[in-house]
Amino acid sequence: MTTFEGLQPGDHIIAQDGTLMEVMIFDYFLRGKVTMCFADEHSIYPATEFSPQDWEKVR
Repeated sequence: MTTFEGLQPGDHIIAQDGTLMEVMIFDYFLRGKVTMCFADEHSIYPATEFSPQDWEKVR
């Protein structure tokens, strides 16, 4: 994908290496402002840590 725009909470994305993540909206930095994040079965990461070119939406 070229951008993460348009992803909604609950969408799933998959990386070229097979990593599957769920899109969520979360106050990751605990500043009272929610941001797009991706979660796997172990952790939550801000979307800014990833490049959209490495991911595809699966559902």
